[in-house]
Amino acid sequence: MDRRTGPAQGAVPRLSGRRAVVAALLSVPLALATVACDPDVPTTPGAAPSATTPAGNTVEGSSVGTSTPAGEPGSTSTSEPTDAPTKADKPSAAPKPVPSVDRPRAKTVGLEAAAEPAPGLTARLVDVEDVAGTAEGPGETAGDALRVTVELTNATKRSIDLRGAVVNLYTGKDRLPTSALSGPGLVALPRTLAQDDTVRATYVFRTDDRDGRLEVEVDIADAESVVVFRGTR
Repeated sequence: MDRRTGPAQGAVPRLSGRRAVVAALLSVPLALATVACDPDVPTTPGAAPSATTPAGNTVEGSSVGTSTPAGEPGSTSTSEPTDAPTKADKPSAAPKPVPSVDRPRAKTVGLEAAAEPAPGLTARLVDVEDVAGTAEGPGETAGDALRVTVELTNATKRSIDLRGAVVNLYTGKDRLPTSALSGPGLVALPRTLAQDDTVRATYVFRTDDRDGRLEVEVDIADAESVVVFRGTR
């Protein structure tokens, strides 16, 4: 009679095909669980365990959950650094005044005489009269005034540009300047004085000193010199 003998001692029993597959699948999660629970098994590089630290507490060697009051050592600031104070710059020297270039002056003449700003160009005062000045422009003040009429005659061989012509009135020995008014009877010079032509212009000046020494200054930019009429009314 035949005797069936069991597997030899220490031999691994051989499973059938289906049972072997099932046993292999069941052994995988068991192995993973064993590795996870084993403290001696190293973890994957780069996956450091996260630590939970109460807010406001400091963990030695870690900055997790650490807060540093502003102004204490170790705090950082995102504001841009300010420039260090520098020495005050030395004040620059005040600019020197540019000396005014005085225009040549013709010989002073009387109030009733004629003067020549340029050869062939004649200027004279037609009238100086008292008027009640009117104020229409900004800064003007109505009141006693003198109205001065100037006449220009061009006997030169060219036209005279009158756009830069200026007439001023001074009173008294100290040559106190007067201010121009808008009227009455104001007449401006034309832009150009043609050859062999004569023009007149009327100016009104505010002044309380209408009797006494007067000085009328006529300055034509297109002429060689400034003419001055001086006298007493």
